[in-house]
Amino acid sequence: MPSTPGVATQIPSSGGAVGPHLSPDGAWLVYSVWPMCTEEAAICKRPVTGGTETALTDGTYLDVGPSWSPDMTRVAFTRHEEYGQDGQIHLMNSDGTDLAPLTASGHNDCGAFWSPDGSTIVILRFDTTMQLLTIPSAGGSEQVLVERDLFTGVAWSPDSQWLAYVDDDMQELRRVSLDGSADLLIAQGASGPVSWSPDGAWIAFAHVEGLPSDPTYDVRKVRADGTEETPLACDLDPPVFCSFSPDGNWVLFGCTLESTFGLDEDDVYSYLAKVPACGCTPTPTPTATPTGWTATPTPTDTPTMTPTPTATATVTPTPKWSAVGWARADGTEPLLAQVLYGNLNAGGMAGLPGDAVPKMDHCLVHFHSDATWYTGLVVGNPQAGTAHTTVTAYGHDGALQGIASLEVPGRGKRSLFVSSPLLFGNTVTAGWVRVESDVAVIASLVYGNRIDGGIAALPSGESGSALVLPHFHSHGTWWTGLAMVNPDSVSPAQVTLTGWTSTGMPLGSEAITVPALSKVSNFVRDFGAIGRWGRGWLEMTSDLPIATFSVMHASDWDTGSVGLAGIEAQEKGRLRFLPHYDAGSSWWTLFSLANGAAVTQFTQLRAYDNDGNLSGALAIDLLPRFLLEEEVQDLF
Repeated sequence: MPSTPGVATQIPSSGGAVGPHLSPDGAWLVYSVWPMCTEEAAICKRPVTGGTETALTDGTYLDVGPSWSPDMTRVAFTRHEEYGQDGQIHLMNSDGTDLAPLTASGHNDCGAFWSPDGSTIVILRFDTTMQLLTIPSAGGSEQVLVERDLFTGVAWSPDSQWLAYVDDDMQELRRVSLDGSADLLIAQGASGPVSWSPDGAWIAFAHVEGLPSDPTYDVRKVRADGTEETPLACDLDPPVFCSFSPDGNWVLFGCTLESTFGLDEDDVYSYLAKVPACGCTPTPTPTATPTGWTATPTPTDTPTMTPTPTATATVTPTPKWSAVGWARADGTEPLLAQVLYGNLNAGGMAGLPGDAVPKMDHCLVHFHSDATWYTGLVVGNPQAGTAHTTVTAYGHDGALQGIASLEVPGRGKRSLFVSSPLLFGNTVTAGWVRVESDVAVIASLVYGNRIDGGIAALPSGESGSALVLPHFHSHGTWWTGLAMVNPDSVSPAQVTLTGWTSTGMPLGSEAITVPALSKVSNFVRDFGAIGRWGRGWLEMTSDLPIATFSVMHASDWDTGSVGLAGIEAQEKGRLRFLPHYDAGSSWWTLFSLANGAAVTQFTQLRAYDNDGNLSGALAIDLLPRFLLEEEVQDLF
């Protein structure tokens, strides 16, 4: 890691510069701007020395990902004609004239990469798989070079005969010939950006190793034939940019968070550092800039934080302890609560959030009961009198699978497997559960795997017409399942599912009809273009209230350890409480915060210890649709 902070350059704009691209002569920046309070974006340019920002497109559409042609006469970019629709590659002159589409594939096209001679453009296409293909910059026939589940980095060789790319699913750095006849493995453990040296001898790339829960990143170089792999900068946050300098003496890189350099985060592509390409000890030096381009760090904006005093509680002794039951917490001010529930034999663990709301009608989104999976139902009665509940199981298609009556004594709880003879027996396999009661009760499902021991809690969550799931992960050893239930007994729900990358780029939308009393569930990777991206966040809008949940699963092939977690869809809100994290020697906690708005918003994060003392604080500008995703110790 560089021994001193890198030098940051903020790219000013009216709405937050996204994906800036430096012109070949180093004098101009072209980037995408999200205007305030809209879901459109315009392509703009400005001199790197400052001055007037010039709009090249009018902001009628969602225009993103611009790149300069080698001779600087044209700009390629991706246009989404409507928010959430598939993108197509467009070209225009560098003054915004002669704008025309280059592709009209009917699929989601993105990422225009110009060949060094300007004759060819490589694009990424989301279809049933992800394709790397070439197309003449003047228009013409396309040629598919490679198909993979997920690409991240792409770079041309200086002679325009080879393309380096990263197969993100396999974490491989590869190079493919322009005619597609050779596809060679160069290095393993690759992640994200790549760059070819000006002499064509070396490829720089981001490298990752370790478990998904605790990855470590560095920037490396390797010869184009796969020999002499050399670390250049170590112990980094995830690199999002990597490039050889024009003279080949330096490798420039940029990362997603401030912890690498000690800088405030503003735009993920705005902060750069450089290391010698020779692989020797990094020298602290400013990022190379054109004449007159002053690189100035943005001042740290540190809010005033007042620690909350340690809470004092009055506890009434319990006359008789029971090893199984339910708990209640009452306070004079708002409280946070969560239960971690685990199996000492199988090793699985689930979190039960303490935000359960007593209701008379609960929609529990997913159960599965067979030789591999089991599901338990929990109903708690916080009232003084007996609760008379009706528990109904529906199939995915809304068909009635079973109905049972369950009496829950005052202050009592009932917990049963759905396959129990007291509920539905072996007549049910998979679907969703409705719990209706004559008094307000709390309800949850506990969902587990009989073979690997994973456990996930699926409590009764919010039903709404505008919900978000702040995280999905669907590649490597991870999968994410998504379930949506329409509890209306008459009308179908029309749902629009939209996926976003962690940098706020739209992955596309899926129109989904959920019939009355029915459920739609699938792996996220199987939801069209959305699922072809490995990780991000999801947004759901519906004409009727729906209930939504996701289940995440991760496994470590080397140790055999397994994780299973249920994630509840939420309505957007300005205040969120997270009642528990643990970043000790045996634990990790991943924090995900998505900006569901089309504007940049100032966000403050605070961490407190068990005694109420402020232990960490972070103030950031969260870009439109951006996902902040980091382990808690790296945030604070």
